Amino acid sequence: SISPKKTFSFYEDEKTPVLTTVTYDHVHVMEKAVRTTCPYGFMLRDLQKEFLSRFSDELLLRDRYANPIGSPGTSGRHNLGACIGTGNSRFFNYSLFGRYYLLLQALLEEASSATSAEQSALPPPDIETRVSSRQFYVRMKALPGEISATQLATTARSCLEKFKNDYKIGSFYNLIEW
Repeated sequence: SISPKKTFSFYEDEKTPVLTTVTYDHVHVMEKAVRTTCPYGFMLRDLQKEFLSRFSDELLLRDRYANPIGSPGTSGRHNLGACIGTGNSRFFNYSLFGRYYLLLQALLEEASSATSAEQSALPPPDIETRVSSRQFYVRMKALPGEISATQLATTARSCLEKFKNDYKIGSFYNLIEW
């Protein structure tokens, strides 16, 4: 059970609060949980942003330095530490609070807002075309020296294909209510 967080608001008098609020929003607790579990390969995903989560997962799978525990690419047992081990710290970069995930989120928001702003153009651009193009990532200077613009565009294209295929398999593709 998560304990509540109580906040007191004072206005004129420091002894009598004007407002008392109780919340259960503990972002720092969630981040600590993510930081603890990510090195072991457990990832918390934002189900409100399915494409972003899949994009991050696909990039993680292509990261040659993010070897899972038990992978033949892990340099040796001495790196795993006692008991379960320390895992791989690179996993956190792709998690909900990680650097790559947050940068991808900003990139997708920029693509979405740029697409919305250019709706008057003929033909109107769509977000899929934008995030699948290498030029978008070059123009945004996304992750220079870490992940190439070509790899980002290729990963976005493959994610979109897999995403659409999953919707076809789940019979959600071209679904019409009547």
